[in-house]
Amino acid sequence: MGFFNKKVDVEIVPISGVLRITVRTKPDIFAAVVDVVVMSACVWMVSRSFTSLPRIEQILIALAIGSGVAGIIEVLQHRESVIEFGSEKLMIRRSVMGLMRTSEYAVQKCSELTWREPNDEDRNALECKVGFRTVRFGSGLSEKQAQDILAALQKHFPDVAQKMGVSSGMWKSHVTQLGLS
Repeated sequence: MGFFNKKVDVEIVPISGVLRITVRTKPDIFAAVVDVVVMSACVWMVSRSFTSLPRIEQILIALAIGSGVAGIIEVLQHRESVIEFGSEKLMIRRSVMGLMRTSEYAVQKCSELTWREPNDEDRNALECKVGFRTVRFGSGLSEKQAQDILAALQKHFPDVAQKMGVSSGMWKSHVTQLGLS
């Protein structure tokens, strides 16, 4: 996890036949301030000679400034996702800046639920197979938080965990093949 990563709060609550996990990201004000200072310095330096630059360079600079503004918005936005494991379905609800997206999957079709190491390209920490498709969710979770979710599922709903083939994922990094024949 890097210096500018968002802080993530996780709430795990077993209620009425469902294990509800709420994942909330908090805006990173420090990263936003750093972004604004760097953007302001760049805009100030470019603005002195902007009109004398060729049109293509003006367009590229405008696109770079727009990208910087989008980066600031990304750092400041609040995200929330709710993951519900029930006896019949897995429901994943993502909310970004007020826009809601819900995905539901039948537990019988889910398998190989495990945690994975998030990377820069894909920050999701949990994954499962739904048929031939891999579904990733739990954006921003740390390895420990993802393992706590799997442990809570095994503790409170062992039948659902068994149907989904829950694995702690710890075996992935500790297997050594000897290549003996």
